[in-house]
Amino acid sequence: MSLSQTITDGVDTAFESMGDVAKDATLALAGGATFDFATGDATEVDKSSVKCQVAVVRSKRELKDRKTRLARLIFKAKDVGDPTRYTTAVIENRTWKIDSVIKADDYIVIIEASTEA
Repeated sequence: MSLSQTITDGVDTAFESMGDVAKDATLALAGGATFDFATGDATEVDKSSVKCQVAVVRSKRELKDRKTRLARLIFKAKDVGDPTRYTTAVIENRTWKIDSVIKADDYIVIIEASTEA
């Protein structure tokens, strides 16, 4: 077995071992339209979603604005692919706005997100 596969298996084991810390999430793809200037046609971009598991860590209220809660969301990279494609994550009926990607490699993705407290 390759080192890459060993690490991937370790990430899977870590998420399985988290129990109720790992939550079900739905990531919404950024949608919109593209425009072809040559033909003058507009094409709608897919706005489907991806279901996966997430670990929510470091959830806290923002000091400047007590109405906003910040969190770091950890996903398995093989579940989400390119994290810049997503605009929101729904976790336990709460919608989180994806603010920035902290880390993205072949194994895990860490995203900073915010929601109304």
